[in-house]
Amino acid sequence: MDGSVTRELRRSVLRPQLGPADPLPGDELAEVIHLAVLSPDGQAWSTCWLTPAPCPWRPEAASAWHLRQMATAESQRGRGLASAVLARAIELLGGDTGGDTGGDTSGDTGGDTDDGVLWCNAREQAVGLYARLGFRGWGSVFTDEGHPIPHLRMWRRLAAETRSARCG
Repeated sequence: MDGSVTRELRRSVLRPQLGPADPLPGDELAEVIHLAVLSPDGQAWSTCWLTPAPCPWRPEAASAWHLRQMATAESQRGRGLASAVLARAIELLGGDTGGDTGGDTSGDTGGDTDDGVLWCNAREQAVGLYARLGFRGWGSVFTDEGHPIPHLRMWRRLAAETRSARCG
């Protein structure tokens, strides 16, 4: 999917202070997979994008994907659309969406170094969504210049062959 289809939703939800023509973080990246649930008339209702990028706290992972700019239109929240987009991202990258970590936020990296990883900086209010789809927290809630709203670093395992076999 072309990122232009989801751009205005991502801007209005995640970076409302930016103007419609202002660049969004990540616009400069060449290798991006955009996912979305669209309305019948083609408007983006919920979206995220994926890009291959090393996970800062799991650098040994065989392959790593960074999930970014998860956004759902305010009028569509509570309908399971974000869960559907996130589940599709996991499926696309070769993960099992049925796993439950029991809400573990201990930071234990677990698993083999041959595993792939999908990681994100989740808004604190969305941590439950990610946990239901098998993500674990790493560290503690943080804010910084790039994330003025509280976020938690989160990750989940993927099959090691995700990059080449599924998306390459």
